[in-house]
Amino acid sequence: MLSLLNEDVILVSDGVGKVIAATSPIQTRDRVARILLDGFGRIQGKLHIEAASLNGEKLND
Repeated sequence: MLSLLNEDVILVSDGVGKVIAATSPIQTRDRVARILLDGFGRIQGKLHIEAASLNGEKLND
Protein backbone atom coordinates (compact mmCIF):
# COMPACT_ATOMS: atom_id res chain seq x y z
CA MET A 1 0.00 0.00 0.00
CA LEU A 2 2.73 2.47 0.91
CA SER A 3 4.41 2.10 -2.47
CA LEU A 4 1.19 3.29 -4.14
CA LEU A 5 1.13 6.59 -2.26
CA ASN A 6 3.36 9.66 -2.65
CA GLU A 7 5.09 10.77 0.52
CA ASP A 8 3.13 14.03 0.47
CA VAL A 9 -0.30 12.43 -0.05
CA ILE A 10 -3.33 14.11 1.53
CA LEU A 11 -6.67 12.37 2.03
CA VAL A 12 -9.74 14.60 1.99
CA SER A 13 -13.10 13.05 2.77
CA ASP A 14 -16.67 14.28 2.46
CA GLY A 15 -19.62 12.37 3.84
CA VAL A 16 -22.07 14.70 2.06
CA GLY A 17 -23.91 15.01 5.35
CA LYS A 18 -24.98 11.37 5.17
CA VAL A 19 -22.05 9.45 6.63
CA ILE A 20 -19.20 10.11 9.02
CA ALA A 21 -16.10 11.60 7.40
CA ALA A 22 -12.83 13.05 8.65
CA THR A 23 -13.27 16.67 9.70
CA SER A 24 -9.82 17.69 8.48
CA PRO A 25 -7.43 16.42 5.80
CA ILE A 26 -5.33 13.36 6.69
CA GLN A 27 -1.66 13.93 5.89
CA THR A 28 1.40 11.68 5.50
CA ARG A 29 1.64 8.40 3.65
CA ASP A 30 1.56 6.29 6.83
CA ARG A 31 -1.60 7.90 8.21
CA VAL A 32 -3.44 7.79 4.89
CA ALA A 33 -2.54 4.12 4.40
CA ARG A 34 -3.67 3.29 7.94
CA ILE A 35 -7.01 5.05 7.43
CA LEU A 36 -7.62 3.38 4.08
CA LEU A 37 -6.69 -0.11 5.22
CA ASP A 38 -8.67 0.16 8.44
CA GLY A 39 -11.63 1.86 6.77
CA PHE A 40 -12.09 -0.68 3.98
CA GLY A 41 -12.91 -3.31 6.58
CA ARG A 42 -15.66 -1.14 8.08
CA ILE A 43 -17.30 0.28 4.98
CA GLN A 44 -20.99 -0.36 4.66
CA GLY A 45 -22.66 0.60 1.42
CA LYS A 46 -21.22 2.31 -1.60
CA LEU A 47 -17.63 3.55 -1.75
CA HIS A 48 -16.44 6.15 -4.23
CA ILE A 49 -12.73 6.91 -4.59
CA GLU A 50 -11.57 9.53 -7.04
CA ALA A 51 -8.14 10.91 -7.82
CA ALA A 52 -8.30 14.60 -8.61
CA SER A 53 -5.78 17.24 -9.61
CA LEU A 54 -5.53 20.40 -7.56
CA ASN A 55 -4.43 23.84 -8.66
CA GLY A 56 -4.01 22.71 -12.25
CA GLU A 57 -1.38 20.09 -11.42
CA LYS A 58 -1.46 16.95 -13.54
CA LEU A 59 -2.10 13.57 -11.93
CA ASN A 60 0.75 11.07 -11.89
CA ASP A 61 0.18 8.14 -14.25
